[in-house]
Amino acid sequence: NLLTKSRPRVSELLITAKVGLADSWAKQWRKGGAVSEEEMKAAAAAADRAEQEFKTHPAAKLAKLNPGGTDGDKLDRALKEVKTLTHLNQSQRDAVRSALRQTCTIIQGPPGTGKTHVSVQIM
Repeated sequence: NLLTKSRPRVSELLITAKVGLADSWAKQWRKGGAVSEEEMKAAAAAADRAEQEFKTHPAAKLAKLNPGGTDGDKLDRALKEVKTLTHLNQSQRDAVRSALRQTCTIIQGPPGTGKTHVSVQIM
């Protein structure tokens, strides 16, 4: 079914989105050691290629749409409130801000980097 049936647009977005260095991170934690600099460079180059391809994909337009049915005043207040989330680092605050401004945001990173905390703040 995964190969022959058409996928919902959100599923298409999730499988074509840039996943960055996730494979390298997974390899590092499985092996219990560091990934070589060459492997990191190759993963970064692959992620950059995937990002460029994704920018032209129809799913990219879907992800960047403003969420519908949002009260503009409430959204403005929420965006201002992001600055007060001092228990999050700048990258995490950027992720929250991004999630408030678009239809789909993917939070990714290695274990222990605060993905759950960011998701709770988004909710």
